[in-house]
Amino acid sequence: MPKALFIDLPDVNIDVSEIEPSLFELGKKYFRVPNNPRLKNYTKDGRRLLYETNKKYDLIFSDVYFSLFSVPTHFTTEEFFQIARDKLSPDGIFIANFIGDLLPQPPSFIFSEIKTFKSVFPNSYYFAVRSPDSLDSQNIIFVGLSGDKKIDFNAPEIKENKNQVIRDLNKKLIILDNFDFSSYLKLTDNFSPVDFLIAKVLKRNF
Repeated sequence: MPKALFIDLPDVNIDVSEIEPSLFELGKKYFRVPNNPRLKNYTKDGRRLLYETNKKYDLIFSDVYFSLFSVPTHFTTEEFFQIARDKLSPDGIFIANFIGDLLPQPPSFIFSEIKTFKSVFPNSYYFAVRSPDSLDSQNIIFVGLSGDKKIDFNAPEIKENKNQVIRDLNKKLIILDNFDFSSYLKLTDNFSPVDFLIAKVLKRNF
């Protein structure tokens, strides 16, 4: 992701938080991650980096997994999302990647996460990478906007975009009105049983 942003946005400065000390050097050595002052790596927990920085970002992207299904709990909570929102510019965007299924029966990791995310980002959208109709485990992309402007997914700049990923956004959009969120947990620093919720996903899918 940092490499792609570096190439596609030549006027943008990028900060990367990677807690594994050797990973950034390995990326430069084997994956052609550029050695350039526009791309700065911090060997630090991403939540701590956001908490401590005085910067405001136009885009923050969170994709933190120990393994395929193991997400650090402190990146799933209302408090983390609030820290991220506080570091966004007025029209900034926060994007997070989570893995889970869309089976509505509680307890549900993804729907608890959506409920939590929406409490901080009322103007937010959720996309199923495979399909919103699939009940199998898949990547779910959360998009939260710090501003109030709504996205029209039927607008020509989206429906006629040359990038197929952009064109297909409307097909991937999860319609939240189809779900009752009252029975799902809101995840906080004081109570976030992520391992329990993800265990349910694993049991259903494997």
